[in-house]
Amino acid sequence: MNCFKWIRQNSRLMLFRQVLLAGGLGMGVSLFSPSALAATCTVSPVVSPAFAPYQGVTIDATGSITVRCTSLLDTNISYSISLSLGNQAVGTQRRMVMGVNFLKYNFFCTNGYSQVWADGLGGTCVINGGGLALVILPMVNTHTVYARIPGGQLVTAGTYNDNVNINVLY
Repeated sequence: MNCFKWIRQNSRLMLFRQVLLAGGLGMGVSLFSPSALAATCTVSPVVSPAFAPYQGVTIDATGSITVRCTSLLDTNISYSISLSLGNQAVGTQRRMVMGVNFLKYNFFCTNGYSQVWADGLGGTCVINGGGLALVILPMVNTHTVYARIPGGQLVTAGTYNDNVNINVLY
């Protein structure tokens, strides 16, 4: 079951997507432009990683984030994508929650699952992208979200959830 809802928060439009997975994972979107450029970027669609039911072994999944930028002038656009650590993180370890129970998971910048995708601080990474947005042709880039639930966790069966914000700075 997928459910979308738009929320206006601090004069920024944020898209929250909630998806029922082995646990659920909501992803929010924030777009920030430090200057009033002739470019506009949007994030859509966001495809949350769909984890299989957790049975004590490592589960890998992928999703995607698509950035689309348009411009009133032919403009070379650069951007970076960072992810919040969610509502239940301990350090850089994201956790989904069900009541008082937690299920560890994380998002990574590459399929090597070695560097947590967050804000670029404390050993985490961000994804950088960009390209030429023409007046008649937008720039569209899709980035893979690599997700993992590590094995060996003793958790109570049920639906676990977390919310992660996607921030695009251009």
